[in-house]
Amino acid sequence: MGQGSALLFATVDDERAELPHSVPEASNVGALQHHMQLMCNKLRQDDTITLAVRLESAKPHRIPYFVMVSNTERVNVGENIILGMDIIQHGSEVVCTIGLVLPVWSDTQVFLDGDG
Repeated sequence: MGQGSALLFATVDDERAELPHSVPEASNVGALQHHMQLMCNKLRQDDTITLAVRLESAKPHRIPYFVMVSNTERVNVGENIILGMDIIQHGSEVVCTIGLVLPVWSDTQVFLDGDG
């Protein structure tokens, strides 16, 4: 997803085809689109979100995301970083903050470890 892009979902043409068991609710889709737009607004114009994973949070007003961002504008040097982004709700205002910036080099190894 590049900055300014729309969030797209696959359509099912075959009426007999089964929908996935984890179809997001309409309210969650709107929130996800809003979160993605907030994250894209923090990036440079030529950055692309390659992967965004919502993580669990112990605080209900803070939604953390693991975001992989790449920039392929420079052909000789591909830039890749891992960002830890938080969507924070302050009353009616929703903001996005960046808490982790980890450059990804050719020999980078990342291990995600949690309690569950």
